[in-house]
Amino acid sequence: MDINFSIRVVDEDGEGISGASVAVHYDWTHDHGYTDEGGWVEFEKDVMMGDGVSVTVYVDGEEEGKVWAEDGDTFSFTKTYDDDE
Repeated sequence: MDINFSIRVVDEDGEGISGASVAVHYDWTHDHGYTDEGGWVEFEKDVMMGDGVSVTVYVDGEEEGKVWAEDGDTFSFTKTYDDDE
């Protein structure tokens, strides 16, 4: 069964960040994408058993945490930038 889920990366004001690098790591594999102009990136994963998958999320190389993703889920992560960036 395939599941599709989306991740949105926003700034401190809640605005989507375009071009953020998002990597998702599953138990045995990983996937990668870049956010669109609204801050969204979509992933599709074949799930062998059950109806979801444990995912570790990385934004611009920094671990943001683990989520349990099921079909149609959306997740949002806030990316803060230093003034020097």
